[in-house]
Amino acid sequence: MRGLPTGIARFDNSPAALLVAAAPDEAGRIARATLDGVLRLPADERDRLLETLTCWFAAAGSTAEAAERLYCHRNTVRYRLCRLEDLTGRSLRDPRAVADLSVALHALRLTPGE
Repeated sequence: MRGLPTGIARFDNSPAALLVAAAPDEAGRIARATLDGVLRLPADERDRLLETLTCWFAAAGSTAEAAERLYCHRNTVRYRLCRLEDLTGRSLRDPRAVADLSVALHALRLTPGE
């Protein structure tokens, strides 16, 4: 029991979240490797882009619904997502890239101080 973590974590039914949680030592490396360009931005811009990506995922890829959640215009969401694509080198039209970004977001939540 000595080696067990003392906190309790709750994970949704996402396989990506479970995989990240199963390998916490790699979580920070995954987030940094995938989101390096975003993480180098000033905090306010970085946080705004990550929040936009999080809302876009929560909205199942709908820019209109993400815009409603963020209280902004859908073109603003599109602009931010394009900026994320530029900074990460990953296209949101590529399912593999979307999976990479999803895993990186879960990893970032697991290791926020990284």
